[in-house]
Amino acid sequence: AAARRNTQDGWKETAFKVQQAYWKDSVKAPYSEQDAITKSLKTELLELRNEQRKQLERLHKQVSEIKLLSHRSRDDNKWMTDFVSTVRVLSENCTEKLVAFAGRVIENSLQLVGDRVPCEFTAVAIGSLARGEATSYSDLEYLFHIDKKAPETELFFEQLAMTTYFIIGNLSETKWG
Repeated sequence: AAARRNTQDGWKETAFKVQQAYWKDSVKAPYSEQDAITKSLKTELLELRNEQRKQLERLHKQVSEIKLLSHRSRDDNKWMTDFVSTVRVLSENCTEKLVAFAGRVIENSLQLVGDRVPCEFTAVAIGSLARGEATSYSDLEYLFHIDKKAPETELFFEQLAMTTYFIIGNLSETKWG
């Protein structure tokens, strides 16, 4: 946890040393490469959030401008249906972008652990990503479905999962970051 406290000078370097100790010799990417990956992904995440915030602000403005009547009418019901539909579309769009973002986290993790993927696999979104209900602050939950169960395969995917965890942790988005 101390390695993740970003208020301390050098916390990223300390986190990198923890990662290197975990990887032993299986990942040889220097700190500068991992830092570049982190910065790129963080920029992408902030852009996604900024875009989502602007869309929600526009929606909020529309809601603020509507004067709801004290009695129910068909127009009120249509407005509410349209509003719910718009929110759903915003969430689905955000979900698509977060799924693509998670894919880039996994792709970068694969680059770090190397091109020695031992079998075919699929990354499967779970939670709000799978339901199409993600927001720009949703957590990234996914699992790896592998074609071949063997000790070396399990070790590889454990390393891949931990590498994605390290990358996400280095974004300073976790409670430790």
